[in-house]
Amino acid sequence: MKNQGGRNVQFARATEFNRRVESALGLSRGDPIMHREYVSPVNQGRFSVIGKLENSVSMLQTARVNIEKLKGWLQEMKDFLEKERSRSSWARVPASVVNNFISDRLSCLKVMTEKTSFQGRILLNGNSGVQGSTSGDHLRFIRGSARVITSSEPGYPVTVFKAPKPSILVGNEQVNEETLKRERFISITNGSQEVRYKIRENETPEQLIENLQQTLFDHGFDINVFQTRDNHLLLRHNQLGSRSSFQGMSYNTRIISDQPGTYLSAEPGIDIAGTIGSENAHGDGGFLIGDKGNKKTDGLVVFYDGKIEYSGQVVGYVSVKQNGVLVPLDADENRMEILSIPSIKPTLLAAGVSNQSGFSDLNAIRGNTAVELRDSIQLITWSLTYLEYLLDELKWKEKIYIDRAVELLRSTISPQSAGDDMLYLSKDKAKDMVNQLKTMLTPVSVMKVTSWK
Repeated sequence: MKNQGGRNVQFARATEFNRRVESALGLSRGDPIMHREYVSPVNQGRFSVIGKLENSVSMLQTARVNIEKLKGWLQEMKDFLEKERSRSSWARVPASVVNNFISDRLSCLKVMTEKTSFQGRILLNGNSGVQGSTSGDHLRFIRGSARVITSSEPGYPVTVFKAPKPSILVGNEQVNEETLKRERFISITNGSQEVRYKIRENETPEQLIENLQQTLFDHGFDINVFQTRDNHLLLRHNQLGSRSSFQGMSYNTRIISDQPGTYLSAEPGIDIAGTIGSENAHGDGGFLIGDKGNKKTDGLVVFYDGKIEYSGQVVGYVSVKQNGVLVPLDADENRMEILSIPSIKPTLLAAGVSNQSGFSDLNAIRGNTAVELRDSIQLITWSLTYLEYLLDELKWKEKIYIDRAVELLRSTISPQSAGDDMLYLSKDKAKDMVNQLKTMLTPVSVMKVTSWK
């Protein structure tokens, strides 16, 4: 973290950059010493739009800086929990200490999402994006895009034609001590990785369930192991949907394989199918996503992991409010778009990520047991991945606004005759203006905004 002196230096540089650009453009923010050049009404519109684009860039940079801080805290949590999980049972820190650490870091994350702001607007809690809530069991709001339209009460109905299910594999032969004596290995693969478990001497079915489960978790397989009522081995993927596929094999028996020594594919998972607000949506596991081109729900995401009594059942409603900021894209402000920064509150991060501990989202993680430690690490990892994706999106949007501002600035540069009363810009000065604008629209400019530290 930079010291206070470093922050003051950067703040001073950002302010100086802004003053230099304002001077070149003939703008003034109340500085009585600055001479304001004559600007035509057309150029005034362009300069106004450039200023709004600059604000949008600064807003995005402020969001990115603080999301990076959030990532740092999440990585710290992950490192701590991974170290704790790797300890021998006798060397582990008491669960109360682990939970206090988790609670403290989650509190820091929550405060940052509620305090990070730009010009009085909170950026990371949905106040600059889409806020949503749901009614109905097993239904959750996840996020919304800039294209989502505010709903009227009670919200957009969520209709489900096909409920999501995970991939499941059931063995073909009962698991008992006799079959285990004849078996040597069990292999599980997800297509990119394979784990082979060796049956232990005099291993009981109960011990097999426990040991195979631990082996799968240790190798990063998000699969739970159970025993059915009729004593068959059952393996179920934790994540819903068709993408969570896997195969299993038993070498000498049929406790998994239909034919010993041959891989048996799990029954494929099912992606949710349905509509949001009577508009088409596509499913990815339990996530239902409004289709591109929808008039109201384009990019609206909800999660549903319940069952349905019949195809076409309305399982609940999602109420949404679009709080994005309008950003002009041309000099006349005839073309506008919405800049919408999604909420990243802990109650929304990793929401919908299935896990054995039953954690509903990042805010619910705990570390009382080895299983909870594993699941907490999993939800943190999902959150880190999502934030990395979000940072890329914000950086891409920032570049678009910078490029547009430079284009508008260049379009204002047209030499006038020497006899005109208006001052005109030489090519050298025009080039200098563009360079200064590019310099200003860099991460250093975020130091002029208020954010929680």
